[in-house]
Amino acid sequence: MALVDCAHDGELASELLSYLIKSGHQATLDVDIITINEKNAKNILVSFLKDTKKQDYFILESDTNIFVVAKLASLDQIGFVKCEFCGKAFSNEEKLDSHKIVHGQGMPPVN
Repeated sequence: MALVDCAHDGELASELLSYLIKSGHQATLDVDIITINEKNAKNILVSFLKDTKKQDYFILESDTNIFVVAKLASLDQIGFVKCEFCGKAFSNEEKLDSHKIVHGQGMPPVN
C-alpha cells in the first residue's frame, strides 16, 4: 500500500485516480490523498506522468510508501528571498536583512 499526496491539486488527484482505476489498480481518494493498494506505486506514478505527458510534474518520495506528486516551484515563485552568501531562504526581506549580519553585512548589532 502507498499514499500519494497531490499537493492540494484536486484536479490532479481526480485525474490520477481515474487513471489508476482505468489501468486496473485498486485505489481510493480521500481529499487529495490517494491510497494505492499496490507494491510498485512509484513505477505506476512514473507511468501516469509519462502517459499523461505531465513533464512539469515530479514524484517526491518521502518514505518507502509515501509520495508527493506536484510541480516544483522556485523560491522566488512562492515569495521567498535567498541569501546571496549562503543560499538560506527567508519568507521576507526583513528576515533576510537580519540574517546578513552573520556574514558581516547589513545593519550592525545595537550595543
